[in-house]
Formats: sequence, structure tokens, C-alpha cells
Amino acid sequence: MGGGGEPALPDDNFMTDTAAPRPTPLRSLWLRRGLVGAALLVVLIILLYFVGLSSPFLRGFVLPRVGKALHATLTAEEVSLSPFSSLTLRGLRIQTSGEIPLLTTPEVRVRYRLRDILSGTLSVDEVTIDSPILQVVPTPDGRDNLQPILDSATTTPPPPPSSKRAPVALNLHSVTLRNATLRHTRATPGGGRQVTELSDLNVTLDQLVAGARGRLQISAGLGSDRTGATGAGSLRATLKGDLDLELDAGSLPRLAKGGIRVAVARAEGEFAPIAGFASALQVDVTPSEIRQLSLRLEQGGKPLGGVLLTGPFDPARLEGGLKLTLQGIDRQSLAAISTLTGLPLDAASLGAETGVEVSAGGTRVRVNGSASVAGLRPARPGTETPILNLSSRFDVTADLPAKTARLDLLDLGANQAAKPLLQGRLTAPMTVSWGGASAAAGEASLELTITGLNLTEWRGLTGDSLSTGLVEGKARLQTQGASTALRMQADLQGTDLSIRSGTNLVAQLGLQVQLAGSASTQGTLQVDSLRINLAKAGQAAAAVEASGGFTRATGAFQSRVNLRLTPERLLGSGPREELQIGVAGEGSISNTVAEVTRLLLLLPSGGRSTNNEVAMKGRFDFTDRLAQQASLSARAGDLDLTWLHQVVMASRPSAPAAPT
Repeated sequence: MGGGGEPALPDDNFMTDTAAPRPTPLRSLWLRRGLVGAALLVVLIILLYFVGLSSPFLRGFVLPRVGKALHATLTAEEVSLSPFSSLTLRGLRIQTSGEIPLLTTPEVRVRYRLRDILSGTLSVDEVTIDSPILQVVPTPDGRDNLQPILDSATTTPPPPPSSKRAPVALNLHSVTLRNATLRHTRATPGGGRQVTELSDLNVTLDQLVAGARGRLQISAGLGSDRTGATGAGSLRATLKGDLDLELDAGSLPRLAKGGIRVAVARAEGEFAPIAGFASALQVDVTPSEIRQLSLRLEQGGKPLGGVLLTGPFDPARLEGGLKLTLQGIDRQSLAAISTLTGLPLDAASLGAETGVEVSAGGTRVRVNGSASVAGLRPARPGTETPILNLSSRFDVTADLPAKTARLDLLDLGANQAAKPLLQGRLTAPMTVSWGGASAAAGEASLELTITGLNLTEWRGLTGDSLSTGLVEGKARLQTQGASTALRMQADLQGTDLSIRSGTNLVAQLGLQVQLAGSASTQGTLQVDSLRINLAKAGQAAAAVEASGGFTRATGAFQSRVNLRLTPERLLGSGPREELQIGVAGEGSISNTVAEVTRLLLLLPSGGRSTNNEVAMKGRFDFTDRLAQQASLSARAGDLDLTWLHQVVMASRPSAPAAPT
């Protein structure tokens, strides 16, 4: 065509420039490898998940480490774990020391919600423990098979301090303990044993949920069998309880109402005095008041008294004013309690009325009131002593954060046949402290006085070893200024005493004991001076002077004792010269091990030895009660023991004279 020129032809590289680039072979290779690696990682995680949660892995790897932390051996026939929802253990067995397992149970089942727990709410749908058997028995080392687990709890370091967090909200729907057996066996004096057992124990806790009402039910059979030369007996009883519970939004107790009753069905032998005995615990608590918290006793349908606690109380603020009263506790009640506890409670009646004021969020507690015991006979079985009437009045306020307590009133009294035997009174308000805190400045003392204690009347307690004599004395406990030490002073006199050892009788003795020392809340005990003077028929026969101290933090101790003895005056025969014996020692005590680093024994000399002394040191290990260990080394030169032979011969009873 004319005038227009020829059309332009496309460039040879046009198709190459506009087409999408193709991946290089190297880039494609790394992409395939990445996909394969990711797939392998997912497979590996899945394998680890199933292997880590498999029963063989949990039984062979996890349980042994848990058992090691508890100082025990944990085994199970099967373990099933779903980390977010449930745990089941079948054939669980916990073994510590000894041959008898501590715990066996066919099945433990727990269903929970892990996400709620991590968010601060303890959500548990079910806890079921089926037919467990817990057996606490003595072990050859003198302890029991529960002690290793208790030791593990004390040796575990405390968690590091953390900032205050909100309380955990409870959401427990069902907790069941089914057909449990709890059995405790202990050795008794005389080679016997006592087995106490809770059998057919069933506990059901339904709906312990914050802001809702739940219910606790419990039932069991109680048995105790005692054998041995010192006594035997058999006891069978039943236990039943039913309580309604309610928590507030913060999971603190808001309401509680119900009761627990224990009734003796059969009692034989040593338990015969409590045949027909029953006790009932009644609870009625509201958000603002303890309407009733009582323990009432009865026997054969006859009331035997009880303990009652009532008054306004706010559990959320931990503040209130309560009244504690002992009601109608007579000799029959105390005899039943004595049989159950083993305490010598032979008295006509026991009464008390006490006020308890709690304030400042539970950090300040005041207790004031009075208590009395009438017709008390503190005698050993088969013996008699005079009747005592005891009385006391008290008023004490404790400041828990400051670790101090102020004692404003303390009066003590013990009368025998309407005459004062023991009296105690506080001269001024006394402030004491504990845990290293310092008490406020001021001085006060607690004075105790013993008047007219006739030992002849109290042979039911002292026995024949100290059978006659009259004892009087005074003691004082004193606080000084802001010191944490409590000073002690005592002065005791005895006249016309008789001391018997085997067939030997030493009579017409006079005794004086003087003590001065101190004790502090930091755990130090110091005896500045202890003096004991013994006279016979008005003449000095023996004297002891001692001093020493002990520090609880380090276990260090030191002591010094000097004895002066005139055998002829004391025993009626033997050396006429005064003998002097001295002992000085120091060392440390740590738990059940005592280290004696130096013990020097200075002995009297009859002129045959110029240095009549023995130097010793040693170690005593009482960890194993049945296999106690000791090592002691002594070093001495020539010892003159003539004096010892003369004293031993003088202390022997004289042979009876031949008949004429």
C-alpha cells in the first residue's frame, strides 16, 4: 500500500519473555524434601504420643520415677492415660520397707478437665478408688512402712515463693472411696501387739462445687484387737456420717450441717469399760455463725457430757467471737476417754468455759476463761493417792504476724483436802515471742509455790524408791526487757527423806536443790548453775555442782559436773574422806546422732596415781532403734580405783547375823 510502509514484524524473543518461568531442578528437590520431612515429623510426633502414653512406657518409665521420689516402689498391671481427660491405674501397688505392701487397690480412676485446671478451676468429674487396702505395720528398724513416704515429704524442698494468686475454684462432681480397708499394727509393751482397723469404709462426696450445695456420706466398721502379757481386749464399733456442704464463689466453706456418730457394738477385755459407748459430732455452720459444733458422749443411752462451740464467726473474714464450753464431763466420761486414749484420767468432773475472739483477718486471737478438775486421783493402776482439785484462770492474746503473745492473767491452783498444795500466779502482764521475734520491753514473772507435799501420801506415784519426806519449794519464770530469753530460778527443799535402792535404805536425808538458767525462743538452753546438797542427820554427805548449755541451731552442747561425796556419812560405812569426781564434756547432737568430741573424767586419787583421769571421745548413732551403734575411745595413764572398791563394798547390804 502506498505511503504507509510495511507492518512491523514481531520480535523473535516475544514468546520467551511473556511465558511463566519454569522451576529449576534444585528448587524442586528441596521442596520435595521439605514435604517429606514435615510428613515424617508428624508421624514421629504421633508415634511419640502413642508410645509415651502407652501402658508399658508409663509402667516402666514414669511409675518408677514417681516411686523414687516417694521413697517407695510403685507398680501397676495396667496404666491408661488420656492427657486432657482421664487416668486409670489397675492393680496399683505401693511398696516401701518390709514385706507387706503399704497400699494395694484393684483400680483407681480419675476423669478431669485439663483445660479448666490450667485456667485455675480444679474440674474433676470423677475420682473412684475401688477396694483399697492400706496397711501400716512395724518394720525391723523399729519404725513402720509409712515412714519412708513421710520422710520424702519432709526432705522435699519447699517451692520458691511466688506472688499471691487467686484461690483455686473447686469443681469436684464425684469422689468415691469404695470398700476400703485401713489397718494399723503396732507393738505393745510385753511383746504384744494392737491392730486397729477401719473396714468396709465407704466415702461418697457429691457435688463439691463453688456456689453449689454438696453432700458427704461416710460409713465404716471400726475394730481393735490387743494381745500381750500386759493386757488383751477386743472392740467392735460402727461409724456413720452425713453432712450437707456448700462453698461460696471463692471455694471457702459457706454452709455445713449434719453429723457423724460412732457407736460401740461390742467391747471385751481391756475395752470392757466402754461397752455401749457412743459419741456424736453435730455441725451446724452458716456464713455468719457457728450455731452448733458439738461432741456429745453417752453410754447405754445415758448422757456423759460433751464439748460445745458456738458464736458468731465470719469464715470469709476470719473474724468472730466464739464460746467453748465443757458440759457434764464426769468420772464415767473420763473413764471411757481414758480407756480409748490410754491417759490416766481418774477424776470426778472436768469443766471449762472459754471465750475465743478472732480479729484482724484471723491474725489476732484472744483466749480467756477458766477451767477446773475436781476429784483428780493421779495414781498408777492398783495404787491410791490423795484427791486433788485443780483450778485455773487465764487471758492471753496472740499476734500471729508479730509472733508475740501477751499473757495478762494466769492463776493456777491445786488443793489437797482443802489445803493449797500448788499455787501459781502472774505478777504482771508477760509478753513472750517465738520464731526470732522480739518481745516488747517490760518485766514480769510467773511464780510457782509448792507447800506441804508429803511423799508418804504420794507413794502411788513415786513408788518405794522415794517413800517418805516433806517437800516444799518455789520456782520463778521471768522475762526481762525486750530479751527473747526466759529466765528460770528454782529453790526446792526436802526434809526427812528416805531413798531405797533394792534392799538398801538411806533415811533421815535432807535435800536442797537450786537452779538458775535461761531458755530463748531461738532454741538455746543455758544452765548457769545447778546445785544439789544432800545431808544425813544434819551433816553434809554429798554435793553436786553443774552447768551447761545447748544450742538447737547447731546442736552444740557443753557441760561440767562436779561431785563431792563422803561415803561414810551417806552410807554408814566406807571411806571417811571426801571424794571428788569431775566430768567435763562437749560435742553436738544432730537428729539421731550424737558426737562427743571431748569427755574428761577426773577421779579421786588414793595416792597411787598422780594423774587419775580418763579422756574419751566417741559417736553414738540411734537411727536404727533395733541396731544402735556406738564407738568410744578412751585414753588414761595409771588409774587408782581403790576408792571405787571401798564405796562398792560399803553399799552392799550387811549379811544377817547368825542366830544365837
